[in-house]
Amino acid sequence: MRCLSHTVDKSEPPKGPFLGDVGARYSRTEIAESVLKPSAKIAQGFQGYYFLDKKGNRADGFVVREAADEVEIRTVAGVSQVIKLATVCSPR
Repeated sequence: MRCLSHTVDKSEPPKGPFLGDVGARYSRTEIAESVLKPSAKIAQGFQGYYFLDKKGNRADGFVVREAADEVEIRTVAGVSQVIKLATVCSPR
């Protein structure tokens, strides 16, 4: 699993968890722990995945929508990408 980015401005497309108000939501100890151990807690809905298609192309991001025949992910750049599951050989 790769680390995803974070969003700090509400006008940005989500690239990961919103941290613009992190000081109001978490104690200094919790913030320090998250900086020192960034993978200790993953915000719900932001676990990173990668999808490898049959041509060897890889797409990384967190899942924003799932359907029977496709999945939509959002990349670390905040870009949405729809992946047809029929083309995937290895979801991770």
